[in-house]
Amino acid sequence: MKTLGISLQGMGRYSQAEIVFKECYEKQIRVLGSNNHETLQTLMSLATSVNHQDGRDLEAEVLFKSALEKLTQVCGENHPLTMKALTNLAVVYTTQEKFQLAESSLKNAIAKQRIVLGDLHPDVGQSMCALANAYSIQDKIVEAEKLFRECLVIQKVLGENHPHVITTKINYSVLLMKTGRIQEYKALLDSIKK
Repeated sequence: MKTLGISLQGMGRYSQAEIVFKECYEKQIRVLGSNNHETLQTLMSLATSVNHQDGRDLEAEVLFKSALEKLTQVCGENHPLTMKALTNLAVVYTTQEKFQLAESSLKNAIAKQRIVLGDLHPDVGQSMCALANAYSIQDKIVEAEKLFRECLVIQKVLGENHPHVITTKINYSVLLMKTGRIQEYKALLDSIKK
């Protein structure tokens, strides 16, 4: 059932994924308990589906905060899933334009991820990309570009066609377009099409 939700998310069908994850989450609470690792992963997937729907960032924030709090209790603050929850919550903060909160949360997640997972782990790249996006939205061009470049280096292990790599390139291309660097923008977009 959870696999169906993940597939729906991958197709951008977030409202349908939300229904699947909600049902899965409720069943997991009954069978595994509310503090089970798998249950909490499903809660994060549910929150992600909600967050991708327009105007539902406050609901997503509540869900991610709940997941973060429970994961911190169950797995500890340095567990990879806990750090991923912190990153996801920070993405919501960016959407809400709570930039200071987003930046501090992401910097915290990145620092912990580097210690626990290593500098070149894809989760570090994801958190760095989220911070680059927060900088880009605020027109902190130098900081954003530096992080986007680092993200792409880290994400090489995922392969050129991985959705995270494509998303990073698209977000970086938006930054290039904003700064009037049309040739670099076109080259980056062309690399996605290949």
